[in-house]
Amino acid sequence: MGGMKEEYQHLAEQTFKFLKKCLRMVEPSMPFRGPKYYKEGDFEYFNKVEGDVTRFLGLELILFKGKEIYRRIYHGGIIK
Repeated sequence: MGGMKEEYQHLAEQTFKFLKKCLRMVEPSMPFRGPKYYKEGDFEYFNKVEGDVTRFLGLELILFKGKEIYRRIYHGGIIK
């Protein structure tokens, strides 16, 4: 649930290129989306997750020049 904020749609191409780079940095100890934090130029990525692979809830943010432009809430877990 979430996505780009409407007023920042003009940054969508750059933002999703940055997001894809972050998602390739997934940490084996925390295999949920991207790393906890990453910064490149004017873009910053934050990922906060609670739980483990059996059940988790996370919040992913991207800031541009310190302003939130993207937000994603995600969740998942093991299905038996």
